[in-house]
Amino acid sequence: MSDQPVLLKVDGPIARIVFNRPKVLNALSVDAADAFLSACKSVAADKENRVVIIAGEGRAFMAGGDISAFQGPADEVRRHVPTIMEPLHEGLEILAGLPQPVIASLHGAVAGAGMSIALSTDLAIAADNAIFTLAYSKLGTSPDGSSSWTLPRLVGLRKAMEIALLSDVYDAPEALRLGLINRIVPAADLAS
Repeated sequence: MSDQPVLLKVDGPIARIVFNRPKVLNALSVDAADAFLSACKSVAADKENRVVIIAGEGRAFMAGGDISAFQGPADEVRRHVPTIMEPLHEGLEILAGLPQPVIASLHGAVAGAGMSIALSTDLAIAADNAIFTLAYSKLGTSPDGSSSWTLPRLVGLRKAMEIALLSDVYDAPEALRLGLINRIVPAADLAS
């Protein structure tokens, strides 16, 4: 397996952007955010792509931001946060502007930035083992990854406030009922 934090796999008209830090549940680091942006730029430049799939390697789609990157003196953390958030947001903006559909392939933990990414896609397909949480309020931060914009449009403002402020954990059936995802499939069938 490659040690690159994000892989871009192209198979004919299908482009797959795969978060590839399975030992840390694909937690988003500076390197992963930069690699995500690079993959998004490559996908946008390739006119042969007809669909983009975003997935995570290992046991989870993404457990959120790499918490180790947010520890230390407050001034240092404030300077560090944009080095992850800016490439993430730019990558999501690129994906939002694509003419082809962007599909999230979700399994295991879909938390924090991982949930934000999933909310920003055109379709979200979840394995029956997926669990969802924004988790930002537990860290004392505001939602990122465009979730403050996408979430109210998917579930309404009042429910979005509840999801963001309480950071409850939702299983796949509840996420489907709320409108956070489009479909649930058996975990063994997710890749197909």
